[in-house]
Amino acid sequence: MNEDEFKAGFHSWLAEGRMQQVRDYASRGRSLEKTSIERLQGEWIALVRAWVTNPHEHSNPQRADIEAEFTLRGLEPPYEMVKDEFEAIIGFASNTMENLDDIEKDRINDEIADELAEFLVGEQSRRN
Repeated sequence: MNEDEFKAGFHSWLAEGRMQQVRDYASRGRSLEKTSIERLQGEWIALVRAWVTNPHEHSNPQRADIEAEFTLRGLEPPYEMVKDEFEAIIGFASNTMENLDDIEKDRINDEIADELAEFLVGEQSRRN
């Protein structure tokens, strides 16, 4: 697999994870389907801002559902409204990774690599 194929596979892996969230949300009945865009945006912004105050809580089902609803409407969350917050979250994640010992870094890297490799093998099998 060359570098371009790997990059394409990596992006597919990320997209697959996102689509799984959308499928999960839709299978539960799209509870936010009738919610106005303005309200979705406001709630999403509030959840991202709350995330900054507790960056260890990276998995938020409510935020994931709002993002899934945006996807189903063909829209993106208002990322431009929370640029500073995302910079803070990225900074926290980067600092956290830097402070891990080598064994823990290797464990995390191996876990991600294994998950990605499993996805890529599955993708190649589906194509053949």
